Amino acid sequence: MAVRTISTSIKLDGEQEFKKQMASVNSEMKNLKSEMALATAEFKGQANSMEALTAKGQILRREQEQQAEKVRALERAVSDAAEAYGEADSRTDAYKRQLNYARAALADLNGEIQDNERYLDEARRSADRCADSIDEYGREVRSAGDAAGQM
Repeated sequence: MAVRTISTSIKLDGEQEFKKQMASVNSEMKNLKSEMALATAEFKGQANSMEALTAKGQILRREQEQQAEKVRALERAVSDAAEAYGEADSRTDAYKRQLNYARAALADLNGEIQDNERYLDEARRSADRCADSIDEYGREVRSAGDAAGQM
């Protein structure tokens, strides 16, 4: 006697679009990582200069935007998968894991941006103190020159 098996498959609405969006976001993240590698190489030995920190900050903010988009897309995917397949389904769990990793990466990026901003502020303050020191030195030289001219 033949046993008849019936199987069904439910696809998420827009699952193909979601996969395209994820591929696009992941591709852009790879591009940004390569830009960061280039910036790091270009500023080797000057990693804490204002120019290097500014370039790094710009790239980090673009990475943050992409990562935030990835988190939003995964949040929608988890919600859609839970609705279509149920909370305990392996596909829903897979999206949840991806979402957790994406949120962790976003938190790491936020920390890197904060660190970079702190270093940039330190570089600005250091440059300001240097300019003040140069101004003070110039005043002392003028004063010494004036005093020498009066002798």
